[in-house]
Amino acid sequence: MTFTRAFAAALLAACTLAIGSASADDYPNRPVTMIVAFPPGGVDDATARMIQEPLQKALGQTIVIQNIGGAGGMIAADKAAKADPDGYTILLHQPALAAGMALYPNHTFDAEKDFVPIGLVNTAINTIAARPDLPAKNFKELLAWMKAPGRSAKIGHPGVGSFGHLGEVLVFQEMGVKVTQVPYRGAGPALVDLLAGNVDLGPISAVVA
Repeated sequence: MTFTRAFAAALLAACTLAIGSASADDYPNRPVTMIVAFPPGGVDDATARMIQEPLQKALGQTIVIQNIGGAGGMIAADKAAKADPDGYTILLHQPALAAGMALYPNHTFDAEKDFVPIGLVNTAINTIAARPDLPAKNFKELLAWMKAPGRSAKIGHPGVGSFGHLGEVLVFQEMGVKVTQVPYRGAGPALVDLLAGNVDLGPISAVVA
């Protein structure tokens, strides 16, 4: 069963390193790498696959997708920031990039200085999904189940600072319930464990535009 809640839509934004010395006349003249900040199986990876072909047609070059998960997308951002500033590395990220700058104390890059924004790629919504055998069958039953004395529901999320993590924190604060957060290296691994019943609830994202 799936419990939905209307709250903020995720804005997935693409960022690229400054073109620097690359000549605008012949750019691009070789394949472009798109670093996706989360592993396969989540909405970020799905978004990259959807825009890959249109980008290839528009640029006349191959777009090579490279999934790098971990630390709420900060590992991927770090790699993109350290790439040559020639316009051949694109980072597909989400609000987790901004959140990560505040949540993680040690940075090897500056998101404001090291990236140049291209624009909005899509919007997405989050739903809260439950493991198949969870006793609750509707929101009222879910709230009662989560508020049972001594219970701390296990909540899987795509990584600290990710949209799924931040969204679920806001939701459960509003519900007034205690939870145990279980971070994963992306939405795909989190979903696998949710379906296996290893966590009780987890955020599921879907592209809407």
